[in-house]
Amino acid sequence: MNGINYDVPAKWRPLLGRVTNLLTPHMTSQRLLRLQQILEQRKRGVLCVFENTHHSHNISAVLRTVEALGFLESVFVYNQPQMRFRHRDSVERGSSQWLLTRRAAEIPRVATRLKEQGYQIALVSLPEFSITAETYHNSLPSFSCSNIGSNVFAQHLGGRPLALVLGSELQGVSEQWVKHADLYVHVKMDGFVESLNVSVCAGMLLHALRGYCESNKTLTLSPEQKQLLLETWICRAVKQGGRLVEAHDPALMPYFEFVRRGGYFDPFPEDRRETL
Repeated sequence: MNGINYDVPAKWRPLLGRVTNLLTPHMTSQRLLRLQQILEQRKRGVLCVFENTHHSHNISAVLRTVEALGFLESVFVYNQPQMRFRHRDSVERGSSQWLLTRRAAEIPRVATRLKEQGYQIALVSLPEFSITAETYHNSLPSFSCSNIGSNVFAQHLGGRPLALVLGSELQGVSEQWVKHADLYVHVKMDGFVESLNVSVCAGMLLHALRGYCESNKTLTLSPEQKQLLLETWICRAVKQGGRLVEAHDPALMPYFEFVRRGGYFDPFPEDRRETL
């Protein structure tokens, strides 16, 4: 299994591609070609889970980092009700429109769902367990960023997708994740500081993980997933796309809205209210 399934309701399957056909005449050929080129570089093997990342600058920075390195899927977990998802356009620079993101609130449910979908769960820890949560299991393997490309790392994952869990810079990942963890990853630091900004840490780890994703063909987008993602990008990229669909084929509007928001990326179908 290569991660969260992309499922389109049976009633809408015959509509797949019709929005693309309707909207692409309203794009330049260069723009469409660019979308198709980037689509071929998108990687599915790593899903980022950001826990209690709530400052708009940090959220925007991690979105930009995930997109720039060619990854696609992110989940933002807020187990503290007062925290909200907020991003800043001047920082993220439109990155979010090319990503599939969802929000969740309960760590055990998120972890269980990820395991059901075949993910190995990697918690981002500090380099030394002596200065991290006492509940961490020292028996689990721990890999530094520089070891992620090793054969030992690849053998441990066995071609399975990875959920990379990053906590806040101050608190780290919550204790609730520990019993679900399969491994730890960290960035070796040689200075006086003991932590990195979440977007910097994510960037270093994702950069190291690109090789793992690219070497495992089972972690690529299927032809239907590519078609869905391209259609999502087109729906988001064409200004007044909704008005065009409404004017030319109003029966397509429910499908258009479903695809535009990436409704097929549904890690938590039992609670569809948890969307960004």
